[in-house]
Amino acid sequence: MITNKDRSKYWGASETSKIVGNWDTKTFMELYLVKLGVSENNFTNTYLMAGNAYERKIAESLGLKMKFDRCIKLPKLRLRVNLDAETKDCIYEIKTHKATEKEWKPPTSYIQQCQVQMFATGKHKCKLVAYPMTEENYENFFLEVDREKVEVFDIPYDEQWVKNEYLPRLVYLAECLKKRKTPNMREFKERKL
Repeated sequence: MITNKDRSKYWGASETSKIVGNWDTKTFMELYLVKLGVSENNFTNTYLMAGNAYERKIAESLGLKMKFDRCIKLPKLRLRVNLDAETKDCIYEIKTHKATEKEWKPPTSYIQQCQVQMFATGKHKCKLVAYPMTEENYENFFLEVDREKVEVFDIPYDEQWVKNEYLPRLVYLAECLKKRKTPNMREFKERKL
């Protein structure tokens, strides 16, 4: 788990859905103020803390030789990618979710995060590893991981999405950060034409 909580100056892979989403919202502007270093967001809750506490145990349950917690910075793009785990040729993004009766599928935001991680590393193989958490897991962070419950999803690299959707927005937002100006969707769209 990466311990540096400073989220200013760089966009993270976990913020990809915000980058490719609507910038004309209060939520996006609050995030942008954090990027400028004007405000901080230290929000946490039991679910986030449990996810962090179980992350390494979930990865280790796969029984692979892995490296953990590598941080990659691409300064020109103002992109910082924190990897949970990786092998020589594959990224492992670890997620937890609340255990339910129905089948869980990775949300689009997680898939987009994996796309950015693959872009930043040049490793075009990613597995999203998910673990269904029970109330007991949220109450006791020291429980063992049940390997039988670990879910592994292959995330194929979508180079076209990265090039055509993500990167143009990231480049524009990086310029806005550098100039300390507010991103404007209309300006971005006009520039794209």
